[in-house]
Amino acid sequence: MSASPKKAQDSLILRDVYFSSTVGKTINEFDPKYVANLHDLYVQSAEYIDRFDMIFAEDDQKKIFRAFVNFGSRWLSDDAPRKKSQKTDDNRSIHALIEARLIVEYFLSEEAEEEQLPTLASKLAFSDAWPLWKEYLLSELNRLKLSGVKIPNQKKKS
Repeated sequence: MSASPKKAQDSLILRDVYFSSTVGKTINEFDPKYVANLHDLYVQSAEYIDRFDMIFAEDDQKKIFRAFVNFGSRWLSDDAPRKKSQKTDDNRSIHALIEARLIVEYFLSEEAEEEQLPTLASKLAFSDAWPLWKEYLLSELNRLKLSGVKIPNQKKKS
């Protein structure tokens, strides 16, 4: 018999959230410090989980369930791409890109139903990883001199 949603949610206890990889860059010769209309750039964002796994903590052999959460944002314009410039399928120029992969770890309670973990973690992992992603995103925007661009909002997960 399946547990109630609240009981199922309580079966995952947040242990840690950390970065596994990051990328922050401007593309080719784009120099945002000297661009007057940064606020006119389009922002595209993506967030997805590409895998889950189960490991055991070395110290006490407790089960740890992990979700690998990916976030990305890129800034584009309708300008015709230069020869060397990256472009999208709809022929927009890509000017900057910030991406990160985070690992969200959960301890499992005694009542955890392992077959429900991916569904449950899919709902929780984005909101647990979002604060770290947003801090990184804002920091990279500042470092890349992209402080005038639009930033993505957290997407609601149902």
